Amino acid sequence: MTFAFSSSASEIIRTHIMSKPIDKWDEDDILQLPLGENDGFERKGSELLDLTLQGVIPDKVLNELGKQLSAFSDSGGGRIFYGVKDDGTVDRGGVTRIIKGKQNAKDWLESVIPTIVAFEIVGVNVYEVLPKTTGSVIAKDKALYIVDIPESERAPHQCVRDNKYYVRLGGRSQPASHQLIEDIRSRRKHPMVDVTSVDLQVLGLPIQIQNNIYGTKCEISGRASVKLQVKVRNAIGSPMATHTCLQFEPLPELSWGNYDNQISARRGDYWEFLAPIYPGMEIPLALNSSILCQRERYAIEGPHGTPRSRWTFQGKPASEIKLSWTLFADSAPPRTGVISLEDLGFERQAALHIEGLPSEDRFLITHEFPDILRALE
Repeated sequence: MTFAFSSSASEIIRTHIMSKPIDKWDEDDILQLPLGENDGFERKGSELLDLTLQGVIPDKVLNELGKQLSAFSDSGGGRIFYGVKDDGTVDRGGVTRIIKGKQNAKDWLESVIPTIVAFEIVGVNVYEVLPKTTGSVIAKDKALYIVDIPESERAPHQCVRDNKYYVRLGGRSQPASHQLIEDIRSRRKHPMVDVTSVDLQVLGLPIQIQNNIYGTKCEISGRASVKLQVKVRNAIGSPMATHTCLQFEPLPELSWGNYDNQISARRGDYWEFLAPIYPGMEIPLALNSSILCQRERYAIEGPHGTPRSRWTFQGKPASEIKLSWTLFADSAPPRTGVISLEDLGFERQAALHIEGLPSEDRFLITHEFPDILRALE
């Protein structure tokens, strides 16, 4: 499973939830976005774009648009979804497609966006999402609109409507402090290298099959072989990272094994990248390791119920086994992060591994642990 993460939630949305090309999105994709506040995207009701609605004030529409453009461009990029309420449902059937004279809403957005932030943001795209052929919740002659704002090498960007700079904090667009603006400007002085994703694959499980006079018994206990692929990226517009090093905090349950020595050199818990990381470049680092695990029985539902089991790691659940890292790049401030085995989908990856075993072994395992493939349902 790939679970993207970094110090900003926008990376999660950009690399995990939003992996489908934005120009291929339909209304179902928009309606399936996670609820709640998020640094990577913002929902806006129809009244913040549809100029045909009674009581809508064009200046308010432009003020809000300029604020969001400044915030997302200053915070690594993101998306605005127009015609969607905070609860994730379509607002008023969507946004009227012709909102000003004979001008389409998409064309209007494309014409005003360059004028309401300074400097102009290069690479902003607007997409119109039309109703599905059948079963659509978007009304006739209406649509949803996506404003896709890239990570900008020209940041910080100021909203010219109120002469303020904005950033994404706590899932909202908020005025930026002087220190934050200086940090954004420092991108041009230091590399902005961060871990963008980790991919976990289970290569082997400590399956023990024992035969005796009473029959065959299966246990899973010992060291599982896993592969981690860590992706490290240097932000667009930041300087080249000449020296980059990734450090993992030691975990008693985990031991490191082989790694890609064409990409890095290892020194204890440190992996030094052997080549510079240029702006916009993403480097994958493959690391093999083993982790102590056990499939533990813990309950039976009812007098004749199905035995229950779970993965534990020296007695701890997957949610408590956390991989912490620090990333160093030249003289830039170190970047840190943490992710758990639960978030990395260990249970699902283990189930996928078991599903790929010979049928005889798979039968013995699932007979002993009937719920072990539950994560695949």
